This record gives sequence, structure tokens and C-alpha cells, in this order.
Amino acid sequence: MNLDIRQLKNSPGQNFPFDWTEESEPVDHKGQPLKLTRPVHARGKALYQSGVLHIQLDLETELETECSRCLTSVRIPVKLHEFLEFIEEPKEGMNHVLIEEYSFEHGLDEMDLLPYATKLAISSLDIKPLCRPDCQGLCPTCGKDLNQGICKCALAAEKGDPRLKRLKELLSSQE
Repeated sequence: MNLDIRQLKNSPGQNFPFDWTEESEPVDHKGQPLKLTRPVHARGKALYQSGVLHIQLDLETELETECSRCLTSVRIPVKLHEFLEFIEEPKEGMNHVLIEEYSFEHGLDEMDLLPYATKLAISSLDIKPLCRPDCQGLCPTCGKDLNQGICKCALAAEKGDPRLKRLKELLSSQE
């Protein structure tokens, strides 16, 4: 997903459309590998004007992660429409150390947009992704997936903790 910055600089103010599809390696997300199960498809247009690279980006892909409650695999489709601006660093830059994340070195000929597209896709994820809204999660005692039925621990909890039997009797006698 390389953007030809030299071409954009030679025609300031002119829009250049792009349409790319590229595979991406799994990326680290919260210490876990996050897999992109579909290629990243990016289309849009870019223009360069007054030291700023303006990009209109439509992004589509699919991410595979774990449900935050039951830990099963869940695929999440991603469709984003974003506007990005990259500022060109001054000619007397900081020796290949960028001042901002969304900036690029003076004199750079090409810019790979795949890392930015991947970051945007990841940032669109819910903080706690779910396989479905009514996910029951795992039993805290035995670890059984409660979406597949009630476990023995849950049945025992319904009967009540025998250690609390006397307390229940006292509370019910006060009513």
C-alpha cells in the first residue's frame, strides 16, 4: 500500500485516487496476536498541499479476536471511512525521528499506508469484544462455557451454599 509522495508533490492540490488490497500479518493487540482474516482493502484519494498530505480513506477488512467473556474466537468485520493528514517534517528534521505519529520525513518518496490502516482497524474494535450480546461467559469455578449450557457448579449454586443455610433460615424467620 505504498503511496507515491513524489508524484503527489509534483502536482500539489491534485487528487490521486488509489485502490489497494493487501494481506497483513497478525499484529500484537493487548499482548495477544490479532489476525486479519481478510485482506485489507483500502481505497480513496490523496493530495499534497503546503507540506500536508491529505488522505481520504475507505477501509475494509475482518479481524479475528477472542470474546472477552467466553474466550471463543469471534470475527469482526471492519468498515471505516477516515480522513488522515500527515505533516511533512521540516528540511532540518530530527535525524529520522518523527515529531508526530502522523508526520513523514522531508524528502520521503513513498509511504506505506498498511501500518496506519491496520492501526485504524484495531482502534475500531470494542474494548471488550463479544461473540454475541447475550454471551454468558465462563463459569468462574470450572471454566465451562455457559453458552453451551449450565454446569454443575451453577446447579449447585442454585441450590445454595450449605454454609449459608442457617443465615437464610434466620432471615426468613424475621419476615
